[in-house]
Amino acid sequence: MYGAAMAEEVKTRTNGLWKPSPGSLYPALNQLSEKGCVSAKAIGGKKEYKITAKGREILFRYFDSKKMQEHTQLMGAFLEGFVDKGEIISHLVDKSIVVLDNVERDIASLNPKEKATLKASLKKIKEKITTIEAKLG
Repeated sequence: MYGAAMAEEVKTRTNGLWKPSPGSLYPALNQLSEKGCVSAKAIGGKKEYKITAKGREILFRYFDSKKMQEHTQLMGAFLEGFVDKGEIISHLVDKSIVVLDNVERDIASLNPKEKATLKASLKKIKEKITTIEAKLG
């Protein structure tokens, strides 16, 4: 994906809340490239960026890390000081729906292995929703 397209994608996926400027996006991509987390290929005067195996490994390691859990808890604790829990929950559910809309949009581009992984993940989500519904009574 080209940098400009990446910035537009971020804008789309954040519902216009954030569009990285070239002054922040390209230095970050250059750092990631230097660390081997993304590859950059010059095509017609532009650079196409792709996440590498190393970048994917680091990203998913972060998703599974205690640090990610701490960041999530910290954000929740911070927000609770300013916003009603019901509002936070409602907002998070709304954003989850946006994420699922993006997943649904991208299904056609998934390979069979990715589709199987998504199916397993959706099963876990269904189980969690069932548990939450049972607790609600």
